[in-house]
Amino acid sequence: MAPIVSENDFSKGSILIAFANLFGSGGAPLFSIARGKGDHQRAEQIMGNAFMMLMISGVLLTIIGLLVKRPVLYLFGASGAIPIISFNYGARKLCRVRTGIKFMTVACIAYTVISWIVLMIIPEIFIRIFTTDAEVISNFIGGYASFITMLVTVWFGKLKKTE
Repeated sequence: MAPIVSENDFSKGSILIAFANLFGSGGAPLFSIARGKGDHQRAEQIMGNAFMMLMISGVLLTIIGLLVKRPVLYLFGASGAIPIISFNYGARKLCRVRTGIKFMTVACIAYTVISWIVLMIIPEIFIRIFTTDAEVISNFIGGYASFITMLVTVWFGKLKKTE
């Protein structure tokens, strides 16, 4: 079940409510004072100005939000598929969120398996990243071969106890 309000909606809502209170709380007393004095034209003008300021600030905040949402996510450390998944979550498209997470999980597992296979087949390439010393590389390859032999022996249950 999807939450009624996400953190993302809460922060956007807080900003919009702050601007609504700014113009609404400022305009309402002025409107009441003008009506109390019987100056209906001034009261209309105040109410119209408050309404227009609410509309203009709403449009401007929406435009600014749409322009900066992606850079702000990257600024706070989001990378890869996180922005796409978070936008879909904010839009309540939970099926797309699940699909995206499944796809990214499969992609990460496939990348890990392929990297592991390449490392198992040609470990020299990876050890050369850290050193070019021929003696260190030969010691690593010898130890690596022993490690692989031990793994294969343990995995296939051929290790026998000697008594």
